[in-house]
Amino acid sequence: MPHIDQLFQEHKIENFKWIPLEKPITLEFYKTWLNQQMHGDMKYMEKHLPYKEDPTLLLKKAQSAIVFLVPYYPHPYKNDLPLKNSHVALYAKNADDYHIHLQNQINQICQKLNELFPGDEFIGFTDSKPVLERDLAYKAGLGWFGKNACILNKSGSYFFIAEIYSTKAIEAAPVVHPNHCGNCTRCIDACPTDAIVQDKVIDARLCISYLTIESKSVASDELKPKIGSWLFGCDICQSVCPWNKKHFGDTEQTLSSELYEKDLEWILTSSNKELARSLQSTPLSRAAGWKLKRNAIIVATNLKLKNLLPHIEKYQDHEKLNDLVTWSKKNIH
Repeated sequence: MPHIDQLFQEHKIENFKWIPLEKPITLEFYKTWLNQQMHGDMKYMEKHLPYKEDPTLLLKKAQSAIVFLVPYYPHPYKNDLPLKNSHVALYAKNADDYHIHLQNQINQICQKLNELFPGDEFIGFTDSKPVLERDLAYKAGLGWFGKNACILNKSGSYFFIAEIYSTKAIEAAPVVHPNHCGNCTRCIDACPTDAIVQDKVIDARLCISYLTIESKSVASDELKPKIGSWLFGCDICQSVCPWNKKHFGDTEQTLSSELYEKDLEWILTSSNKELARSLQSTPLSRAAGWKLKRNAIIVATNLKLKNLLPHIEKYQDHEKLNDLVTWSKKNIH
């Protein structure tokens, strides 16, 4: 479909595929993962199961999906994050939440598709919707499942996966991307918390990204030191991947202890309302104020930033942070 190719080229999207919607090949794996409680506090994943199993719950009479990859590194919408000196995942190193930009782009594409195919419906999603996006990307031949459970290809894995469901019937032969991980286990070996419990299986309860974003509690004393300097998210299992290194070079971040300390001080001395207002529409808004303070205390302690102890001690009577403060006072020196 030349007109489809042109449409995605206009939006600077090179990797896409229109495929029939069929039963997800990873559905049983997903159910087992949920049954083993590896999703931790992310109860919404249980609620998402019916929608992931039956796409027609999201779009009645859905028959196909256009799946595409949108690179986030280097970030296409460069705009410095308020906490620009902090150790956050690469996808979040921008002041604008990708969900907003990407959803706007998807909506524009859907509008054009409705004009091209007036008898059909199109609805698009980012990763915040209940879609098994990696399953679709794999079946579309856009990459393979890495041992860290990310979809990757020879250009690496620093991309978002988006999809557009359609009522239009499509015939397309399955295209399976060869797996080029081979015997490499760098992602498994590099994970500080051993969250990659086996090939392609992540125990979210051990993952630094989960512990700093989704978790509603404070990490165990065993896990706290392993979080290291990560304030929000983690890139370790991707940054060590040879395919990312080959395409992007070294993506590990260089941190200034002095500047990072100022960012952490700002978090610890700001009210939750001030944090919410300053971080509104940024990726970091996903973590509530108390979670950012939780993370800041852990990072400050791991980095031995003793100057922040007076600010940390102010939370000694905090309902959720009091035990963490006690731990910090014992370990920050």
